[in-house]
Parts: sequence; C-alpha cells; structure tokens
Amino acid sequence: MMPTTQNRSLTLDGLNALFAEAGIAVERNDHLSIYEASYRGLEYQGRTLLDIGQQLIRAIADESPVRGEQPEL
Repeated sequence: MMPTTQNRSLTLDGLNALFAEAGIAVERNDHLSIYEASYRGLEYQGRTLLDIGQQLIRAIADESPVRGEQPEL
C-alpha cells in the first residue's frame, strides 16, 4: 500500500481561491514583506498568509447572521 501524502501548505493562490467567492483578492507587498487585502472598504494586512486569512475569516463571520436567524430579504 502506498502512503498518502497530504500537502497542508497554504499558498497565495490557494488563499485567493478560498476567498474568490467573497470578491477578496490577497496580494503580496514585497516592499513591506506583508500580505494585503481589502474587504467591504476596510484594509487588512498580515505578516503571513495564515494571519491575513484569519483576519478575513473573522471579518466575514462578523457580518454573517447569527445562527437561527433568517437574513432579511
């Protein structure tokens, strides 16, 4: 039996694919050695892909309706 290899590396392309549906594009600022993104008019910066990914997930979650509540139509 062949061993299963799982690649758990987070890449810029992978992070952008994750946030594409929300219209968020993460970019690398090589001059400052950070990652940047904007969402709903706010700017986010992180030293690592994980940092900025967590910030964006929190930003999206903060505006999601509370469980059990129905969004207004």
